[in-house]
Amino acid sequence: MQMECVVSVSELIHVLPDGASIFVGVTEDGTEVRTVASGRVMKSPAILGYTYRLVGIFKSHAEHGRQFHVIECRLEPPGGRLMVNLLARNAAFKGLGKIKAKRLWDVYGDALPQILSAGSISRLSLVLSPMLAEQLVESWAKFKAHSDLLRFLDENGFELCLTEKITTMWGNSALEILRVDPYRMLAFSNWIAVDRAALGMNIGNRDERRLIASVESVLYDQLESGHTLTPTALLCDLVDRRLKFKVADRAIHLAEKSGAIFGESSWGYQTVTIRSMETAIQQRVRALTACRPEATVWIAPPTFAERQQVAELQDGVTLSSEQIDGVLMPFQKAFSVLSVAVGTGETVVLRRVVEHAAKKSIPVLQLAVPQRAAQRLSAATSHPAMTCAKLLSQVNNGFAVPDGAIVIIAEASTLDVATFFKLLRVLPDTVNILLVGDESKLPPTNFGLVLHRLVDVAGIPTITLGQLEGQVDRFSMQVAAQAVLARQFPKFVPFTGRHAGVSFVNCTSDQVFSELRNIANEWDGDDFQFLSNVKVGRDSVNSINKAFHAEQCEEIYGYPYLITSEPVIFQINDYERGLVKGSLGRVIRQIDGSGVEVDFDGEKHVISNFELTQKIDLAYAITVQEAHGSNFSRVAVVLGSSTVPDQTLIYTALACGIEQVVFVGDSKVFELAVMGGHSAHTRMVGINFSMVEAS
Repeated sequence: MQMECVVSVSELIHVLPDGASIFVGVTEDGTEVRTVASGRVMKSPAILGYTYRLVGIFKSHAEHGRQFHVIECRLEPPGGRLMVNLLARNAAFKGLGKIKAKRLWDVYGDALPQILSAGSISRLSLVLSPMLAEQLVESWAKFKAHSDLLRFLDENGFELCLTEKITTMWGNSALEILRVDPYRMLAFSNWIAVDRAALGMNIGNRDERRLIASVESVLYDQLESGHTLTPTALLCDLVDRRLKFKVADRAIHLAEKSGAIFGESSWGYQTVTIRSMETAIQQRVRALTACRPEATVWIAPPTFAERQQVAELQDGVTLSSEQIDGVLMPFQKAFSVLSVAVGTGETVVLRRVVEHAAKKSIPVLQLAVPQRAAQRLSAATSHPAMTCAKLLSQVNNGFAVPDGAIVIIAEASTLDVATFFKLLRVLPDTVNILLVGDESKLPPTNFGLVLHRLVDVAGIPTITLGQLEGQVDRFSMQVAAQAVLARQFPKFVPFTGRHAGVSFVNCTSDQVFSELRNIANEWDGDDFQFLSNVKVGRDSVNSINKAFHAEQCEEIYGYPYLITSEPVIFQINDYERGLVKGSLGRVIRQIDGSGVEVDFDGEKHVISNFELTQKIDLAYAITVQEAHGSNFSRVAVVLGSSTVPDQTLIYTALACGIEQVVFVGDSKVFELAVMGGHSAHTRMVGINFSMVEAS
């Protein structure tokens, strides 16, 4: 029989990232109730001291006895005798303790919440010391703002894990801000969820807040697809579809008038934030390319002796004339681009840049967006390298980029607008910047384009490296990559396990997983990675991860959890941690039901259950886009038939493999992909470096 009870959480037994929780709750009369709730019901892990109104049924468990299985759950405001448990158990009131909490209840009873909210230190000081009373009032204000916000999110169908992000942005004023304009939630949630909540708060269909928000939400959705600019006609169409009536012109006018967007009807619109980022990048690049010679690291034109010095056979490699130019360019230009491709030997050039700089006592700072690219750069040049996110984290902690340094940003095709904007803000005007990248690869994972818009601009100093001469295996990644760029089919070597070269395993969708299992067994112990061109559906990243995960672990209460040694991928940019979207790691251990510890390339990070569902995914397989810029000894690329990849994706996948690449799937999908176009050409952006030519 269903029952209802109100409990305050007194002990957490087990919680999972999706909110599934086993906890002990105490009722108003002091009865302890062992409670079991799924993530679907809880929505967010139970919190010590918080009050929940539960509907459910009691069931008997062979080991744990009588348990209350929750069917419905709702957060309740704190009150009654449950205040004692809250003040004694919740981390917000650390130092108060059960004895003082009970004494407060005994003196003030049901009036205690109101006294705390009123900030009546004088009345609380009758029970507590003045200092502790003041601390309690301050802690209560933060707690109440947090719990009220949680209930607002719960009542309006938002994910409760958003609470921390919202509080970080707006502090204790968050709920007041959202009640004035619930569409401010678009910074954290999608249009459907926000609009449903706003309409439920009696905001009308044609309310100006709703019209403005519809335009902003469309532009946010465009950002998710990589576009920083949306043409006017497309924006009007998308806004009208979103609102389900013709009002786009007025909505755009209101959004522009309010300062939410920027643009012109002749070319399109952007969010103001994105506009400011792209403009700042353009201005900085313009200043660097137009700077006076005395402002650069080293201005003297290279002598013949200097060119000979650069070309010396220190490592048994003779540099071509264009490679020598590539070495010397960052010493002469404040901003320059080294355009490379698979097999052009850019690591040789970068190694000589580092050696030449050392001879001249010029500091070198090497960066890359992906962690693996930074590691590869460091190994190739015998000089430290770090991720862009790591540099930004270090700068926040007091590190200063050396004046007069040469800053190398490798795998620059992965460099997005937001990251480049942040980098330029911390790099002093005295450094010389060299971008090294392959514009034939996929565009960045995050929005915008940088490298792809810099190449072929007359005002940007650029050197393009040609293919290295010499004998090359006809089955190698280099030869296959050249063939794909020429829209030709590469020659495949039959797959027989662990060997060099490029292979193709032709199979149906039903056979994909068994083929991957066979490949995993053959490559066991090697540095390998599965890739797919699609995230969801058949032959997708999600389906592959689910299958391999199911083989590795059991499920608790119907919800899978991460186990030790499982591969994972970080899904957002977290500059405080120095992690970027796409960082790969492995689970080291679970932490008492509160989260997991993950090793990201030698750096250990604790990821709480609140963060797991937002920031971590399994990584038995990742998308080619997520692998962009990284290298693995061996790579197996699944070609899902639900979405036909383009030439750029095939080329990027080939570039991810060092020794061996195996394509798995339908050969017809591969043929269509090789004849396809370039992803970067379809990305709509506002950034334009052609103005550098005029400068």
